Amino acid sequence: MKIECIKNPWQNQLMNDYLRPDHPVHSFFSYHPLQSSSYSLRAQEVYSSHSQRVDRQKLVEVLYRYHQPELIHPEIEANLERLRQEDSLVVIGGQQAGLLTGPLYTIHKVFTIIELARKQEQELGKPVIPVFWIAGEDHDLDEVNHIFVQRKESVLKKRYRVEVEKENRQAVSHLLIDPEDLQKWLQEISEHYVDTPYKTEWLEACQQLSHDRPSWGRFFARLLHSLFGKHGLVLIDSADPQVRQIEQDFFLRLIHQSEQIQTSIEKSVQQFQEAGYADPIHTQPNQANLFLITDNGRVLLDREGDQWRTREGKQAFTTSELCQIAQETPERLSNNVATRPLMQEYLFPVLAFVAGPGEVAYWGVLKEAFTSADLSMPIVYPRFQMTLVERHLDIRKREFGHSWETYLTKGTSIREEWLKAQFTLEIDPLFDAMKKQVADLYQPMIQQIHSQIGRQTGEMGQKNIDKITEQIQFYQRFVERTMSEIHQTTLRQWDELLRGIAPNEQPQERVYNLIYYWNACGLDWIDRTLQLLRDKQPTHHFMVHF
Repeated sequence: MKIECIKNPWQNQLMNDYLRPDHPVHSFFSYHPLQSSSYSLRAQEVYSSHSQRVDRQKLVEVLYRYHQPELIHPEIEANLERLRQEDSLVVIGGQQAGLLTGPLYTIHKVFTIIELARKQEQELGKPVIPVFWIAGEDHDLDEVNHIFVQRKESVLKKRYRVEVEKENRQAVSHLLIDPEDLQKWLQEISEHYVDTPYKTEWLEACQQLSHDRPSWGRFFARLLHSLFGKHGLVLIDSADPQVRQIEQDFFLRLIHQSEQIQTSIEKSVQQFQEAGYADPIHTQPNQANLFLITDNGRVLLDREGDQWRTREGKQAFTTSELCQIAQETPERLSNNVATRPLMQEYLFPVLAFVAGPGEVAYWGVLKEAFTSADLSMPIVYPRFQMTLVERHLDIRKREFGHSWETYLTKGTSIREEWLKAQFTLEIDPLFDAMKKQVADLYQPMIQQIHSQIGRQTGEMGQKNIDKITEQIQFYQRFVERTMSEIHQTTLRQWDELLRGIAPNEQPQERVYNLIYYWNACGLDWIDRTLQLLRDKQPTHHFMVHF
């Protein structure tokens, strides 16, 4: 295996600016992620503000109970014990509980968390623990209930059906996985993968992890643990009722300081937009930045003065009543995208948060929200962005003679350029000239007829030109198809290459899933990738000869 670093053609302007050392966008954040001094400064800030967080011993006990019995590994147990130490720190990041770990960027985020924790522990001389936050409280099942599989000439979305009431916006982590249904679905998607020595391995592993009808969140945690438990990756599910219990005091703080938090966010969003960036969280007036679990599932709260209402307006509470809910049944409350980072900071001694491009954007409007909640913003570290390249694709790349960057930025166009270069006959100019000749011959005749007869003769003449042009275009498409058929074998190789690195002309990491690569070459690539990523910058990496 080897690694190449290239420019990411899909990277938005904010991320381009964020990775520049002296760009003004850093005023929206507390620390620069690529300056080594940021980490020692942030560590000292964490140590000086430990009283603002939940008691470490309570947190560790909750995490111990969550990992028992099947999510415990000696390395995780050691990290939980180290988390008890007052000088320990964490690198944290998270994602929704995607099916079979979801898109590849979830795995890339874990790579970043583990590597950054390793590196900073070495540099700071303090325990730095990798933590993955499973956003199990999210209720949008459509975002996590599918994977994409490769077909010969396309990419197919394969959805796993879960029976839930349409109007019941239940936390994804609380849904149950039926082992028989999952097995049928796994067999169905396995038909899209070639037979390899690893196909039985991943099929049996996934079936075993679901044998006792686990919750969706637990199944996700088991699979992630099977991949990264030996690296000491600590897991936490935000939908865990035991976690809710230790979040109780902070929910009260979020309720009492809701107005200040929302005001600070609105102000930051305005400044963000004035700096040329879009509103990343689509904030609305009177937004409370909290969800409440009701009979209809998880619904947003709005606040106006002392009154709190569910977004659909069916229920209303006073501040006192909502505080009573937080004290007596905190599991009924949950965070939104703006308060989740605050809750993570309250629970953990966060050195750095590992963020995807979208997360970097919305963290950019939360700096003052941290202050409003009596907290401080940690380092926001961009996750690795990666494209995994199989050996046969690397061979194709060298045969066709372009760089990886060219394939990503000009994929379809260079394929068409290659095809045209195989023929001395230039099709486009030939047919363009014919269309022009037809128009040039027709126009004088149409004008002469129309000047003598009038009525609709001019309009009908133009329609006649259009129909002749359509027939010329029909013939042009026929010629182009014939040219393609002559080189169909090589064109299929072009399509295989482009689909492998940019399926549907999108980043590979947003479409493909872990299972494809597990089926192709087992799981050894995970450890090898972690080794190759050591001390690398958080840019776009091509993992070649994968």
